[in-house]
Amino acid sequence: MTNLFIAILNMSLVGSFVIAAVCVVRFFLKKSPKIFLYCLWAVAGFRLVFPFSIESAFSLIPFDTRLIQRIDNTTGGGLTAILYSGNSFQMWINIGLYVWLTGVAIMLLYDITSFIILKRRLKEAVNIEANIYETETIKTPFVIGLFSPQIYLPTYLPAQERQFIILHEQTHIKRRDYIIKFVAYLILCLHWFNPLVWLAFLLMSGDMEMSCDERVLRELGSGTKIKKDYSLVLLSLVTERYTAGGRALAFVSGDINSRVKNILTLKKQSYIVFAVSVTLVVMLSIGFAVDRVRGYDINNDTFYHLFAGVACCN
Repeated sequence: MTNLFIAILNMSLVGSFVIAAVCVVRFFLKKSPKIFLYCLWAVAGFRLVFPFSIESAFSLIPFDTRLIQRIDNTTGGGLTAILYSGNSFQMWINIGLYVWLTGVAIMLLYDITSFIILKRRLKEAVNIEANIYETETIKTPFVIGLFSPQIYLPTYLPAQERQFIILHEQTHIKRRDYIIKFVAYLILCLHWFNPLVWLAFLLMSGDMEMSCDERVLRELGSGTKIKKDYSLVLLSLVTERYTAGGRALAFVSGDINSRVKNILTLKKQSYIVFAVSVTLVVMLSIGFAVDRVRGYDINNDTFYHLFAGVACCN
């Protein structure tokens, strides 16, 4: 179990670097279709759950990804002596393991409890067609269900709002976003102690919703009136939200202000912007998914000696 925790720590450190890089890249892709930003989070998720990797000269990871194990294998003074004096390192690892397991248990319990409470609230929902239900107990629509996703709507929705919402939620289902959101929440459970993973979860959820909005508007037609009407539907429903851990995809989830701004400024992208975006996303995904070739030992690394020397001086 200790080895598992150390692997989680290593993956969290590498994942943090990838998340920070994706946040920077988002700035350069802010005018690109949001589907590209959404796709970039996949490589961050990959680095947070897979302890193994492929070495390649194309790697954009500038450090050895086995940070803790590499330090564990070193001998001598400096940073190593500080960490391992009196077995203090092993003691802190053991304490960290139990704290981590407690946090994971709390996160999973929250997800299960929220799901049970929400399902009880939906007991009286009426099936109006296929997988679409109506109920008076909710104020905003959402999709819930992992193996058989269902769309739940408030009973008071006007016809046009209903059309927009159903199309939006059906798009989520077609893209399997409900599975992606659930997997992302499980990753968050594993790395609950890392604030950058929380940030990634929030940003990924927002990019998911904005890319879904864009796809819906492409089907409806991105005229000015359609965009305004769609935005008004979003704003009119920001009264209550459902999270249910990672299981529910609410129509009004994400940053509503950002979604509305993205909808109103949406326009057809040029082929050049599209091609550059695809190329950049593919290159970054490959570069972040693989590790650099390990051609030297960490004891010979200049940065390590510098850090160890500072630690000794202090």
